[in-house]
Amino acid sequence: MSALSNATLRAAKPRQSAYKIKDPQTPGLFVVVVPNGRKSWRLRQMVARKTTEKTLGAFPDLPLEHARAMALQMRASAETANFKTAADVWIDHKRMDLDPATVIAIESRLRLHILPDLGHKPVAAIKPSEVLAVVEKCRAEKKGDTAARCLAIMRQVFAHACVKYDLTFNPASEVMQARLSRPPVTHRKAPTLGELGLLLQTLDTYSSRTTARGLEFLARTMVRYGEVRYADWSEFSRLADAKRAEWIIPAARMKMRRAHVVPLSRQCLSILKAQAGVGKSFPTRGLVFPGPDGAPLSENAFLSLIAKKVGKRAYTVHGIRATASTFLNEVGKPFDVIEAALAHVERNSARRAYNRADYLAARRELLQFWSDELDRARDRFALI
Repeated sequence: MSALSNATLRAAKPRQSAYKIKDPQTPGLFVVVVPNGRKSWRLRQMVARKTTEKTLGAFPDLPLEHARAMALQMRASAETANFKTAADVWIDHKRMDLDPATVIAIESRLRLHILPDLGHKPVAAIKPSEVLAVVEKCRAEKKGDTAARCLAIMRQVFAHACVKYDLTFNPASEVMQARLSRPPVTHRKAPTLGELGLLLQTLDTYSSRTTARGLEFLARTMVRYGEVRYADWSEFSRLADAKRAEWIIPAARMKMRRAHVVPLSRQCLSILKAQAGVGKSFPTRGLVFPGPDGAPLSENAFLSLIAKKVGKRAYTVHGIRATASTFLNEVGKPFDVIEAALAHVERNSARRAYNRADYLAARRELLQFWSDELDRARDRFALI
């Protein structure tokens, strides 16, 4: 067969039906000429024992030498990319859309539960049974939530690989469609108000003052752990005015991707003043609760504090939000205001569309009431 050239392709005339012109130099590469005269490059290759075909571009916009280079690169990528490479590429692609805490959690689950079994395997050759084995290993260790999250991560990695490496099969999606039975849900432990008061009473003696203040700040603002870990001074405003001081958490760090305004109680302002330094003005940038090395507090810093002060596995950090919600509902505070303070989104789509109130004034009153109740709970133990 004679060598293919750009001149040969330009001279090719359309016929009554589409036909192919193969490139003898590059396996799987060919041009399709359709009856209207349009010519397009296609690449056919075998990936994980499956034949795939991908359109590379139109000729002559994509000349022969460029089409060959693309074909060689795609073939090499599909044959050499292992799961770890595919996962790294996916994380880099998603990094700008995810808050830092989520990225750290994903990387941790990959490192601990997924990569040891799948990391070295060609991404195109991984079978559903191998994905299932990762999930079942987590479940055997009584980590049902981790199993579900790992499966979700694998599904997204494979979905991105289908686009990046021209795969035609997502083995994790097959496992998801099997609808495996899930273990019973074990809700996170929450402290009683009295237990929370005891914790606050012991914070003054904790070795890391920043960690102690960060946990107290979390309890008083009713926010999530990651939102406190990455709190930056630039997000706070009107700190000189106790009646208007607030913390605006950017949407990128919120679970529901909506900016959240947190009115600050007097007690929260005192915590911020202590973090800024006695007699100093509030900083305008930088972490509010930095770790020992200047980086954000570790993912387990608050949980470790709770374990040391009131006992290992006594309750979780997230459980503090449940305590606040339960108590405030029991004393008759407005449900919508509580939900807004917790940054929960209305599940009823019709009601959500019409109810756009942010209850800012009511939430300021609510959070001050909650902080005062925490003081009362703490002070009860001071008298013992």
